[in-house]
Amino acid sequence: LYLLNFLNRPPLQQIMQCHWAALPHGWLWLLRLGQTLDLDHTDPLCRFILLDLGLEDSHQLAQFPPLPAAREIASLARQWYEPQAVWQPNLLRLPARIHHTPSHLDLHAAPQQVRMPVRLAGLDINPGWLPWLGRVVQFHYDL
Repeated sequence: LYLLNFLNRPPLQQIMQCHWAALPHGWLWLLRLGQTLDLDHTDPLCRFILLDLGLEDSHQLAQFPPLPAAREIASLARQWYEPQAVWQPNLLRLPARIHHTPSHLDLHAAPQQVRMPVRLAGLDINPGWLPWLGRVVQFHYDL
């Protein structure tokens, strides 16, 4: 879910607006971006997202195009985040619990799961209301 903060930055929001017809849901953008970092489709969060999109399994993602403007997005990620410390597959791995309602999604992780490079990059701040996702997303370090 840290990638939501990346997707919420104004340059990414502009890219998403330009290509919204191709990927017409914020979860699709998150999944496609996650795939660039070796997303594990067996992760329970991935399963939740697929179900929320009305998809049975990850194979159904084939009906949607790949990540639009992938080169531009990758370039922005390299500009903004240290590839060795932050922008790597490990960014997607966080032992946590997720609580969700139709309007909210709360990630609960243990305080020792805080990673300083991720914190310094601003990726673990509470995104709050994300209109392009249709949910309030909050990160809690309280397990």
